[in-house]
Amino acid sequence: MGQYTIDIIDNNSDDHVVANEYAEFNSISLKWNGNDSKDEQVIMGSSLFFTLEAHISKYKDAMFSHLFTAGETQYQVRFYETESDTTIWTGFLLPESYDEPYTNNTFYVQLEATDGLGRLKGKYLPDDFYTEKETSVTEIYSLVFALTGLQLPYYIAPAIKNRNRDRYDAIYVQGTDFLDSGDRMTAYEILERLAGDMLCLVYQSDNAWYVEGINHRHRTVVNFNRYAVDGAFTGVATKSKLIKKLNPLGQPRVGIVPPYKNVTVSHDRMDQGFPDTIAIEENDGWAIGQGANGEILPTHWFGHSDYYPKAVAPDYEVCLPVLAGVNFNTPQYISLLRKIYVKRSQRLIFTAVFKSPVSARLSDASIITNGVKLTFLLNGGVLYETIRNFESDTLEFKFDLFISEQGLLDLRVTRPFFDGTLEDGTFPQYIHIEEMKLENVGFQEKEEFVDTIADDYSIERELDLGFADDASGFSKAFRLQKLNERGTESNSITVTILYSRTFLGKNYLVFSLFDANLVADNIDAVYNSGEKVDGLVVHYNLFESEEMAVEAPASITSGTLEVRRFRYADITEDRTYWEEWSDTIYQVETDRYGEAASKIIRRMFLAPYELFEGVSESAFKINDIISFIYETPKLWFLTSVEWNVDTGRSSVVMARAVYENQDSQLGAGNSEPLVNAGEDQSVDFIGIDGVQLEAIAFDPDGFIASVSWEVVAGSGVFLVGADTLKPKVFPQVDGLTNLSQLPVTLRVTVMDDDGATASDEVTILEEQSYSISLTDTLNTRDNPINGEAFGFTSSDLGVTPALADDVAITIKGDFNVEILQIPPGAAYTITCVFVVFKNGIQIIQNTVSENRSIKKIEGDFEFGFFKGDDVRFEITAFAQLNGLVNNQLDFKSQYEITNIEVQNGAGTFNGYPVGREAHYDYPTWQA
Repeated sequence: MGQYTIDIIDNNSDDHVVANEYAEFNSISLKWNGNDSKDEQVIMGSSLFFTLEAHISKYKDAMFSHLFTAGETQYQVRFYETESDTTIWTGFLLPESYDEPYTNNTFYVQLEATDGLGRLKGKYLPDDFYTEKETSVTEIYSLVFALTGLQLPYYIAPAIKNRNRDRYDAIYVQGTDFLDSGDRMTAYEILERLAGDMLCLVYQSDNAWYVEGINHRHRTVVNFNRYAVDGAFTGVATKSKLIKKLNPLGQPRVGIVPPYKNVTVSHDRMDQGFPDTIAIEENDGWAIGQGANGEILPTHWFGHSDYYPKAVAPDYEVCLPVLAGVNFNTPQYISLLRKIYVKRSQRLIFTAVFKSPVSARLSDASIITNGVKLTFLLNGGVLYETIRNFESDTLEFKFDLFISEQGLLDLRVTRPFFDGTLEDGTFPQYIHIEEMKLENVGFQEKEEFVDTIADDYSIERELDLGFADDASGFSKAFRLQKLNERGTESNSITVTILYSRTFLGKNYLVFSLFDANLVADNIDAVYNSGEKVDGLVVHYNLFESEEMAVEAPASITSGTLEVRRFRYADITEDRTYWEEWSDTIYQVETDRYGEAASKIIRRMFLAPYELFEGVSESAFKINDIISFIYETPKLWFLTSVEWNVDTGRSSVVMARAVYENQDSQLGAGNSEPLVNAGEDQSVDFIGIDGVQLEAIAFDPDGFIASVSWEVVAGSGVFLVGADTLKPKVFPQVDGLTNLSQLPVTLRVTVMDDDGATASDEVTILEEQSYSISLTDTLNTRDNPINGEAFGFTSSDLGVTPALADDVAITIKGDFNVEILQIPPGAAYTITCVFVVFKNGIQIIQNTVSENRSIKKIEGDFEFGFFKGDDVRFEITAFAQLNGLVNNQLDFKSQYEITNIEVQNGAGTFNGYPVGREAHYDYPTWQA
């Protein structure tokens, strides 16, 4: 048995406490406070217990009482192997107790040192951490570990890996996600939440911190990412764990632990949409009294062309200044400060209620004198636009948005206009946004992944993840980009200093509430004569007064300051990979984060396993692998251990190393490889250039030793490169195969270096060519000189040949219904309509109906189409005619199918663009 030394270092004087001391025999033990769980413990704190001898020859009262101190990190303890000077463990004396007998004989004072993980329960991270600031996962570990007082590097071997991000120093979380009902989570709670959601165990050993995935605990060799004390990545470190034999003493116990019946992993998600305060702001701590104007700039809106909304006391509804005019001032509008990430094929329901403080109806109700214009943009292009008019004091909107492509959604509200004095003699200065919502149809607030393991058993495992994945960035989730960074687009807003003063040696600038709140929300973007002003502090109601003051580090004599208010940076990348994760042992898989977590737990419990509890004549550390014969030679890993340094014995709890139903046995430890043959392919035929296949394969504990492809269905082809992951398939004769020989199915089999195999298949399909067409079932064109002009077309959509059973397509197009010209003072109404019916149900309708002004609605449409669907398009253009004014009429309805996208299956489509039009331009219907 080796010799060990314990140093007690006074960090205040950097000196040893005692030059030469002794400990009582059998009193020194190093303990990792674990349990008997393979998968549920997250933080495993450790402690070193020892005694100091108070010898009769030098004894005095309170000989070691100076070690009892309120300073948690004053006395550092280093436990190391004497000869090699290798540090085994470090910690600090626990300053909570001191006890000694009152005696004149030699006695021993019991001391305990801890690694500081337990003390994290009373500590917090810096205040600015609990904001919208985004921090990398590894930086959080650095901040937490620093609070233990130990300046140690740390190693991370995560259980779950993102497809595009190997390391967690490029993965972020938002600080506000660590607020619990407004209260800050402690450092311990943060560590427990973060490491627990990463399926990792945190412990200290060998003078370093470890964050080790529970799927790595059984492995003898693990690749860790190594980080310095400050969180800087310093490289990959391969750790070979010591394999030690266990020689049991006394009467150890071996129990059999059953597998779980099933494992359920859940994640509470937040729907993407508008912030809660999009329409009504919250009071963040100011009081409005005499001398204070209750107006602020709404948090979530961005102004254009010096047009800004206001939120006005007492309710702080968002108010839009109204333009006194007859039409919109198009450059003046507000848009979202943060655009909303959406996925293709989502359906969103938008609702909004606008309110005017006065009735918007004139005495002549037929005259339009106001307008509200809403425009939704997707990736900068118009997705949907609508204009509506007040006819009373409220105006309601409700419509669906169909998302045609992934990207960023923005809402633009153009400055509303009111023309003239209303019938009650007043003019509205503002209209109010009373309500605004964006609902994601089909959204599930709780996402669940259920993995059935063994129906014959009864124990169910539930794991509720605080952090998982969410490409929208609304839920508590791991972010693969920082979403709260500033963009380049900004508003430059001048704020006026009403007056300034020096009070108790501090400089105060007094503003209106609007300006003070603007400074508070953009505290790091305030400028004086082009120079950035730092160190500002906003005080609402300074010393209980009406003053909204900004404390400045130095006197400012200018009468104004400039506030630059930035929009959030647009992250335009496709975020599909944000939701693609894998078990780090089986990296070929691509799953949602919660599904990857469920697979890891399932793989740990696929079969019953043994749990050993007893004492061994060996010195063990928590990250040792144990060799022990139970029926056969097997490997085990420790879940709890206490090592008595003097006797060299260890009290242990250990579990047999089982993963993916593979026992880690001596000489027989092997996990099966994985192989993915790739996606099925569709081709017209297999030509002389061949068809390229590409498989991926991975072996978690070795390497791929061989690859073999074979044809398992179909004929007329041969392979080149059949012993590689990327072969090509060629026709056997004359460069072309007969189409009847498709489909062809091929199987790839890989073998690892220990002889385990895995297989997967891929199919080459014949790509069908389809044609679409419109067949008019009714076409009416009435063209009288007086009476009515009526145009109507009903057309059925046809696909030839009929779609295959496994093909799903999306039909896309555009439409417009518009009144191009109308005579003034006309006494009749023009109506233009575009409608789509699917299987007898109206799924799309757009209508313009007007008797006084030019008007137009245009946009895109899309809908899904499957074999057997019955789709009918209808367009209508109708007007009453009135003699002499006929020559001023021009109106039309039209649509066109512009694209076909294959969502499932295979095929090419032609026959488009195709559409129909009903266009009346006096005196005839146009062709």
